[in-house]
Amino acid sequence: MEVATIKEVVKFLKMKESTLYSWVHSQQIPSYKINGLIRFDMEEIRGWFRGSRKEPETAEYRASKHVGEGSLDRIIKKSIESVKGSNYNSHIGKTRRKSRSKEEV
Repeated sequence: MEVATIKEVVKFLKMKESTLYSWVHSQQIPSYKINGLIRFDMEEIRGWFRGSRKEPETAEYRASKHVGEGSLDRIIKKSIESVKGSNYNSHIGKTRRKSRSKEEV
């Protein structure tokens, strides 16, 4: 077991001390508290670091993310079509009521 201090782990991870303290407090990183002092097992830190690697997206994952591609365009188009009947004025940004004919009054 190779015991390390906050400063050593900060140097190893190339990060701010405050971030590391925050991670320790929220238990996002393996650590030990010995008589009020925070210590780390460098073997665990290296393993944690390797386990934190973000895997590149596969083509299958990217395709599934965009399954509904164009669906936003369809929603917008449908919304515009639904308000066109209400005399929507894009310059004013409001829907005006249809004026009643004399026969309806």
